[in-house]
Amino acid sequence: MNASAAPTPPSERIEFLDFLRGVALLGILIVNVPLMVGPLNAYLTDFTLWPDPANTAANAFIRFFFEGSFYVLFSLLFGVGFHLILARAAARGGPPLGRYRRRLAVLALFGLLHILFLWYGDILLAYALFGFVIILFRKRSDTTCLVWAGVFAVIPFFLTSALAGLIHLGLSHPEAAAEMRAAFAEQETHVRESVEAALAVYPHGGFSEIIGMRLAEYRDTLPGYFFFFPLVIGIMLAGVVVARRGWLADPAGHEAVYRRAFAVALPFAIVGKAAYAWLSLNTSFLVPDAALAGATLALTLGGPALAIVYICLLRRLYLSGRLRVLVQAVSAAGRMALTHYIGQSLIVTTIAFSYGLGLYGHINIWQGILLAVLIYILQVMASPWWLTRYRHGPLEALWRRLTYGRAAP
Repeated sequence: MNASAAPTPPSERIEFLDFLRGVALLGILIVNVPLMVGPLNAYLTDFTLWPDPANTAANAFIRFFFEGSFYVLFSLLFGVGFHLILARAAARGGPPLGRYRRRLAVLALFGLLHILFLWYGDILLAYALFGFVIILFRKRSDTTCLVWAGVFAVIPFFLTSALAGLIHLGLSHPEAAAEMRAAFAEQETHVRESVEAALAVYPHGGFSEIIGMRLAEYRDTLPGYFFFFPLVIGIMLAGVVVARRGWLADPAGHEAVYRRAFAVALPFAIVGKAAYAWLSLNTSFLVPDAALAGATLALTLGGPALAIVYICLLRRLYLSGRLRVLVQAVSAAGRMALTHYIGQSLIVTTIAFSYGLGLYGHINIWQGILLAVLIYILQVMASPWWLTRYRHGPLEALWRRLTYGRAAP
C-alpha cells in the first residue's frame, strides 16, 4: 500500500476536532430520538402526540438549542476533514482523490444499510454524495468557496418562498383554489394514515413490515434534498475554508477571529433560533407558506450562528484545561463518531421497535431527551476504554479496511 493512502494515525489527529465531533454526537442524538420513537409526519406537521405544556416546552428546547446547529457542526467538520485528508495525502506524495472517492463510496454504503436496516433519517448517504460535490471545489479560492457556500445556503429559503408565492397566487383564483384545497386535504389524509401506520407497524409489526414502513418514511424525506441539504453543502465548503486557514486545527491561535465570530454570531443565534422555534411549532412543514419561509430563513441564519457560538464556547473550555478528563473522554467518543452514530440508531430503535421493547409511540419528548443523555453518557464512558485496547472504533476500522485494502492495526 502506498504511504500516501494510509489512514491518519492517532498521533496526527487534532484533539480539538475530535472534541467538537464528540460534543456534536449528543446534539445529533437529542434531535434524532423523537424522530426514532415517533412518526415522522407527526413531527413535520402541527399534529402531535404530546400536546401538553411539558412536552411542548421540551420540543421548543430541542428546536432552539439543538435543531439545525449540530448537523451544521458535523458538516463543517466534514469539510475540514476533507481538506486535511487531501492535504496530508498530497504531502506524502501520492494521488489523493482515488482513495478519497473510495472512502466516500464506503460511507454511502454505510448510509444505505443504515436506512434499510435501522432508521430512515440517515445523514451518511447525503454526506457521501455531497463529498463528491465538494471535490469540485478543492482547487478553488477561498472567495469562490465562500460565495458558493452562500448560494447553496440560501437555496432552501428561495425555494420555499417561491413555492409559497405560487400557492398564494393559486389560491387567489377560484378554480385553481378548489383543486389546490382538494390536494391539501388529500395530503393531510396521507399524513394521518402515515402516522397511524407507523404507530401500528413499528411497535407490533414484523421485520419486513418495519423495513417497508421505514422506506415509506424515507420517501417522505426525499424533498429534504432540495429544502434541507443545500445548506449542508454550503457548510461543508465553509469548512474547507476554515481548514485552509487553520482556525480549528490551531484552537490556541486566532483569538481575534474567535472573538469577532462570537460577537457577530450570538445575536443571529438568539434571534434566529427563537424565531425558528416559535414558527416551526406553529406551522406545518408540508405546505409552503409565509410562515414556513420565515422559519426556513430563521434556521438558515440561526442554526449556523448557534453552531459558531458553541464552537467558541467549547474552544474556551478546551483551552482552559478544566474538566480535562471529561474533555478527553468526549474527544475519544469523537474518534469513534461513525460507530457511535450507528450505535445510537441501533440502541434507540431496539428500544422502540417490535423486535426490542416495542416502546414506539410511548416515549414522549422530554423522556426522549433523558434517554439521549443516558445513551450518550454510556458512549462517552465506553470510548476511552475501547481506544486503550484498539486503535479505531469497530466501524471506523471496517471503513478503513474497505477504503485502504487492509485491516488497521
